[in-house]
Amino acid sequence: MLNIFFCLGAFLCFFLYDWNETQKKKGVLHFAFMAGCLFWALATVRMLYSGWREVNILKPVQFIWILLSGIFLILLVYSLFFALPVKETYGEKQIENPPVCDEGVYALCRHPGYLWYFGFYLFSFLIFPTLNYLVNAVLLCVLNFIYIWVEDKYFFPSMFSNYEDYKERVPFLIPTKTSIHKCFSTLLSRRKVEL
Repeated sequence: MLNIFFCLGAFLCFFLYDWNETQKKKGVLHFAFMAGCLFWALATVRMLYSGWREVNILKPVQFIWILLSGIFLILLVYSLFFALPVKETYGEKQIENPPVCDEGVYALCRHPGYLWYFGFYLFSFLIFPTLNYLVNAVLLCVLNFIYIWVEDKYFFPSMFSNYEDYKERVPFLIPTKTSIHKCFSTLLSRRKVEL
């Protein structure tokens, strides 16, 4: 039951953060994003710990699931904190109505973090295939889907200067052949510039 509170608390904080950024812009509420991350991390750590206690012994195939869930978690962290400039995205002094990032993973789809998020919970469920883990993972994925849908429909069009144009060019969630090509071509061109 405590884990459900952490799951709901995480997304309540995320909604509060976005609402504040688009409506109120009160500095006192700027902490909500990090509070949401903390609630989410607590829920996930509790799920993993509970899953480990129930499963206790890993079969060889589960090491593949561990590797894949780790890759998806790294992609999630990269998409949220490294593919975007952190200070400008989550810092207190943000640029008013910045342009969207439409390169790299954000050329793939408008919410690439959801793909990695879903993959992480799918493969971690295969490591710990328990009813408790499944219920919590489904709850987190449903809450996240509702959150990104609300962001896409209501928050982001007023947060970013060219979001409507971005919506026409980049798919919501399911990558297309064109968006996959643009994702890799912009990632490779950015890598060449860094070298």
